[in-house]
Amino acid sequence: YAMTFNDAVKILHTHESIEATDFKSRALSEEANLQGSWGDPMFKIAAKNFPKDTLEKDQTPMTGIEFGISQKVSLSTKYGNIKGAFNSLAEAYKYEADDKKQALAKALWEILIIKRKISEELIILNENNVWITKILKISKRLYSTGKISQQAISVSYTHLRAHETDS
Repeated sequence: YAMTFNDAVKILHTHESIEATDFKSRALSEEANLQGSWGDPMFKIAAKNFPKDTLEKDQTPMTGIEFGISQKVSLSTKYGNIKGAFNSLAEAYKYEADDKKQALAKALWEILIIKRKISEELIILNENNVWITKILKISKRLYSTGKISQQAISVSYTHLRAHETDS
């Protein structure tokens, strides 16, 4: 399975930590509307001076039903300031989500760079291993014909072992 870098970044943008921060931003934006409102108007119904035994409204004077509507009205900028504060906090979380997107894309880019570097080094190490193995074979043939000493083979063998532990 393969994908382009841009496709991988698009998938990273749906990461749960980024989505959680986006949802928190939206929730705070809605909370701003709630906290910044004056509240709902209140409707009030009151029954006044009704007799205890009967609910007849013509039995006693001053008996009646009272209706009222009230609304909280702010005389200061308190609710506007609260709404602004929540909207600013929501905006901060939106920027945090954008920062997380960039950080994940950067981390992916760095991982890809390291992977490429390791792949290139592995190719070089494999080529070195092949070369040292060939040198060791040649040294063994030369030793068997008496053209080099045992010490030269030991040095070649030591280089081969050191290279194998590196890779």
